[in-house]
Amino acid sequence: MNTVSIDLYAVLGLSKDADLAAIRTAFRARMRQSHPDGRPPAEAAAAHDEMVLLNLAYETLMDPGKRAVYDLDCRAAGNAKREQYREPPPPPPPAPPPQPRTIVLNHRYINLGPVWTGAEAQEQVVEAGFDDGSPIRFGRVLNTMGSFWHVTSEPLVHDATCLIIRIQGGLVAPDHALGRLTERLNIHLDGVTATVGVTAFIRTPPAPPPSLANWRHIRLTVLGWKIVLGFLVLLIVLLLGAEYILDTTVWEPDRGQHPPTKYAVDLDYYCWPETPWLPGQRSATDLTGRRIHAPRAAFTWSCGRNGPKLTQKDFDTACQDQYPRTTAEPGDRNDAYSWMCR
Repeated sequence: MNTVSIDLYAVLGLSKDADLAAIRTAFRARMRQSHPDGRPPAEAAAAHDEMVLLNLAYETLMDPGKRAVYDLDCRAAGNAKREQYREPPPPPPPAPPPQPRTIVLNHRYINLGPVWTGAEAQEQVVEAGFDDGSPIRFGRVLNTMGSFWHVTSEPLVHDATCLIIRIQGGLVAPDHALGRLTERLNIHLDGVTATVGVTAFIRTPPAPPPSLANWRHIRLTVLGWKIVLGFLVLLIVLLLGAEYILDTTVWEPDRGQHPPTKYAVDLDYYCWPETPWLPGQRSATDLTGRRIHAPRAAFTWSCGRNGPKLTQKDFDTACQDQYPRTTAEPGDRNDAYSWMCR
């Protein structure tokens, strides 16, 4: 009989630390209670089975060797049962979602300067990477060519932290419109897109150099031009002298005298990709709705309809970007269009 599955101590009504005397006393008392003599047949059979268990418990627990083996088997069986029904450990908490990455550019916009047909403009370099310095699995330029610029090299990226893009001006169509032009270059890194503004000034191509075949004609032409230019230079010197005399000093009530204005502030260049905005405008091209002259109108400019008002520091930065070593000042604080770089 497998005694491990039977609690022999419970059969005798004893604790597991009972001594031999307690075992003997409990066995005799339970035997007198369970004796089958004088009982009905149904109860006599149950009493006989109980006496078998009592004899088994007494025989096992009274023998120190058998008792030690029984206790050891019971502990092993209990440990196995607890291990079987032990609940699995809870799963680890889910990892927090990764923070979205943003692209950092060394230049938000680049200026290629004067560009015309056949000219070799200076090359510009744009470096793009993520703000956390993480490696780039895949990067490319979505548009590699514009109307006046093109990407000269776009290296493949594989686990690098920076995408280097080289941009050069040129390839301008002969009938291209002249003036300042700005286009967008779109960079795509691992599903994140950033935009770089590319600006250039489209100019008329310079005249071709003279040839030796018509040198005599050119010499006479140059001589005639020298005479004409000498007269024009003299006239210009006289005019500039008169203008200097008339306009060497500009007066303002609150600031006294200062040198004449040299450059106008280019807010389109400073505010790009937004549009310079004044109160009263209905759209970016609306000129009739602007308040040109009002109290402190010079300080009502903003970049975009809802952008913050531009301060003196913003105008100084715009002047230094376009004309180094200059500062901005309004000719009339009540006139929004009187800002100049000096």
